Amino acid sequence: MTNVISKKLLKLLIYIPNADVVSPRSIRTHQMCYFLSKSDIKVSIVTNDVGNPHEKWNSFNIHRLSASMILQMGSLYKYRTTKSWIGCQIARIFNKIVQSKSQHDIWDLQVSKAMKYIESINDEFDTLVLSIWPFSSYDLSSKLKEKYRDNIRIILDIGDPLAFNAASAYDGLDVEAYERRALEGANALIVTNEATKLEFKDRYNLDCPIEVVPQGFDPLLFTRVKKSTTSKKSISIIYAGALYSELRPIQPFVEGMLDCKDDSINLTICGVSTGSNSNRITYLPRMSQEELVKYYHGSDILLFIDNSYGVQTPGKIYELLAIGKPILFLYKFESETYHIAKKFDQIIFVKNETDSIAHILDSIDDLLMSLSSNYPDKHTWEQRAIKYKKAL
Repeated sequence: MTNVISKKLLKLLIYIPNADVVSPRSIRTHQMCYFLSKSDIKVSIVTNDVGNPHEKWNSFNIHRLSASMILQMGSLYKYRTTKSWIGCQIARIFNKIVQSKSQHDIWDLQVSKAMKYIESINDEFDTLVLSIWPFSSYDLSSKLKEKYRDNIRIILDIGDPLAFNAASAYDGLDVEAYERRALEGANALIVTNEATKLEFKDRYNLDCPIEVVPQGFDPLLFTRVKKSTTSKKSISIIYAGALYSELRPIQPFVEGMLDCKDDSINLTICGVSTGSNSNRITYLPRMSQEELVKYYHGSDILLFIDNSYGVQTPGKIYELLAIGKPILFLYKFESETYHIAKKFDQIIFVKNETDSIAHILDSIDDLLMSLSSNYPDKHTWEQRAIKYKKAL
């Protein structure tokens, strides 16, 4: 095989371990595949068959590797049944045990299969993108470097870093050494914000190119709604996404809402099915993005809880901005996400503390009347794909 690193890119292979599980990684990869395939790039995808292949991939050349039973159990949450919930919990427990013993996770069971498949078609592509999540995908970078560094351009598309990850930890591993080996095996990196880029450069002294391509939004899905000018007897606030007691706590908001003088404010929490409903708080299970947008449109305020620490930028901020509704932005410090949001007019910033939240909610009617809204047109997936292509 001839050296293709200096050639114009025509054939791209993307490995994403869990393309059929709806997540920020799979949404990003699908959007990049869609727009890149409309250019002069031939796109192919390799993933793992965890059951119920998503129809959105039907128009692409995609190969699914047979997956273990434990992986299939881990993806059962989307079926919303007692049996599927039990299976998902078993997978999560197994995953935590594996993580506590080594650098691996349950997806590592697929690395050798992915390696064999990639080797079998190595003459059919000239650039390989590894979507990094879960972190066991890092192993592919290290292993492929040994055989194909001079023939295949290897690019890592990294959402959250491993060594300074705010949401998870691998207790049984020298994570910096593991991450360093993987990063050094790549020809280039794609990350989602400047903070991660700077941290990678400082921590690992990397000399490979690092391109920043943030998350985006689909304007056909996250459609804009007009601001309501009519007064309402109650105010509905919606939050969607994962919750963490330390990283992304919602309890201060709940307490602040219950402490404020206005008892007509109600909260809906989507994606968390373990809470107990009350007359002012409703919990809903995970749902499709299409379903979620309907809830966004029907609410008065969108709640965004920024991370309390770390460098990650939750991609949800771009989706909320696209809706055009007022956003209540809870924060602990002025993160990179905070500075992104500062450029938009429809946001109310408040410290993620009970007293501050109660104070804001007591005057929320006046604040809502004073807000305007500007559109995040530079943050669509199509705009992101233009930058992504340059990084390849």
